[in-house]
Amino acid sequence: MYHQFNVGRFTPLGAVLAAPQFNLPSFGSTLDVGGKGVWKDFLDHMQDGITLADVVLVPDATPFSWCKFAIECPTYLHVPCNAAFNLLTHNRYCSSEAVFNATTVEQIRQTQKWDESFPEFGPGLAKLWLTGKNMLQHTPKPYHIFVQVDPFMQNFMHHQMFIQQYVEHADKVGIDYTAFYMPYKGMLSDLPELSHVKEKELLSSGHTGSDGKPMSFHYVSSTGWRNAMPAMKAMDPADVTGPHMPFICFVTGVESCAPTSRLDEMSGSGLFGPYQGHGSAVICMGITAFILLSLAVVRRALKMKTESSTSAFIDVGME
Repeated sequence: MYHQFNVGRFTPLGAVLAAPQFNLPSFGSTLDVGGKGVWKDFLDHMQDGITLADVVLVPDATPFSWCKFAIECPTYLHVPCNAAFNLLTHNRYCSSEAVFNATTVEQIRQTQKWDESFPEFGPGLAKLWLTGKNMLQHTPKPYHIFVQVDPFMQNFMHHQMFIQQYVEHADKVGIDYTAFYMPYKGMLSDLPELSHVKEKELLSSGHTGSDGKPMSFHYVSSTGWRNAMPAMKAMDPADVTGPHMPFICFVTGVESCAPTSRLDEMSGSGLFGPYQGHGSAVICMGITAFILLSLAVVRRALKMKTESSTSAFIDVGME
């Protein structure tokens, strides 16, 4: 959105998103606005009759325990909530586990929505909250998003569906995408086909889920990310940080750390290749962060020295 009004100032090339959110808000009094939002998104991507218990992904807890996080305004965080609306929400959906489990997403969508007719907030909140609408209005090109699930952080706020939405909108506007997301309860299998997908596969992981079974991942890409670059294909799809540095080098054209077409012939050596697991990625990102921090410190020191010299010159001149 910022780039739309500052095209001449910078050129974004891509984005790395791990367990991202999409349309907002998806935490604390989740609301739709203008007929769009998280509740409408669930209805578009999941089977008919889905309930709140179906969409609240919490492998290690009961879905109802998240009602105070996702449905109600979290007063315990000292958020300035509308007390009357929050009490009404609590009585409707969070008064008991039985009430929560029986509530459908269609039912909650009828009440949990922002009145966009308010002139001070309606258009502004739609601009702030609706990522999908913003993507359709403006997307820089060329641009490549790398978006993936964190299999160890599954909950309502980081639902797998959000990754699907980034892919769907990227496909609509014609930008590149590479994505990994896990199957989820109630997931529709007959969604419209992607127009620009080049690679699509259901992958198995070497890691097991809370049920003790190997985790599986839907993989889609509009480019030859895995098949064209075996080093990327060798990575376990559950690896959250491993692909990040290679992807950044790939989209920015830095050949010294970008993946190549051969597993045994990576561009660069030592710390930047090959990319296997979390360790090397952490080291790479640590080195990058150190370099950027060092540059910032040096720049600040030079600025302070310049200001000090200018001040001394002024003092001498006045004397």
